[in-house]
Amino acid sequence: MLGNTPVAEQLDAGRAMLKPATARVFADTPDKAAGGNREPTGPTVNDQTLAVFAAATRDVAIVSPYFVPGERGMKMIRAVGATEANQRLVLVTNSLGSTDEPLVYAGYARYRLDMLKAGVLIYEIGPSLSRNTQKLGNFGRSISRLHAKSAIIDHRFVYNGSMNLDGRSRYSNTEVGLVIDSPALAETAIGLFHVSLAGGAYKLRLSADGEHIEWVQTDAEGRQIVHTEEPDSDWLTRLKIWLLAPFVAEDLL
Repeated sequence: MLGNTPVAEQLDAGRAMLKPATARVFADTPDKAAGGNREPTGPTVNDQTLAVFAAATRDVAIVSPYFVPGERGMKMIRAVGATEANQRLVLVTNSLGSTDEPLVYAGYARYRLDMLKAGVLIYEIGPSLSRNTQKLGNFGRSISRLHAKSAIIDHRFVYNGSMNLDGRSRYSNTEVGLVIDSPALAETAIGLFHVSLAGGAYKLRLSADGEHIEWVQTDAEGRQIVHTEEPDSDWLTRLKIWLLAPFVAEDLL
């Protein structure tokens, strides 16, 4: 038994929901790993997944622990015409306090202000926010850290895979991705998406002058707390990243 519903009934319900769906699988060839950070010669999982995102007519919500768009990605982002009002592009990723790859985070942070200016809604998972609000349950002293790579496109398609949106996934790593065409599954995923953000993530916004970033936290009572510096981080960590980031090639992040 799971909850109050027998397992067999839950499986039947799941099959009924997925029955009308179609699915596509993307997979890189093993020889991609020997490419040495060169431009791939054929379509990769990265190329095919971005093509699915680019074909969206309504909106795209992306969950990625490591997100380094590069100039190529920024061109695609700016072409979307996203605004906070139309919510055409939403990104959920790790905060500095929750990431396990601070240099990759530094690569993402280079583009963060420009993404906000381009109308992207950005949420960063806080390492202790979910624990403090307990909206997702009591996880003791565990730190919240995002590792899923998924997306919801047009409230119809659900993507899950191994690919991060960064240079290593594009050039070096062999990846796999699955896109399922199922509005019912997409709506379920959207519900889970919003539940996970409630009290568990900082919402980023532009400052009044439009040139700085603010992190907005919602506490257990629904009150908003505004941070003007990276939350859940210390000056020493920020200094280390500032010193090391210029020496790491973006394609290696």
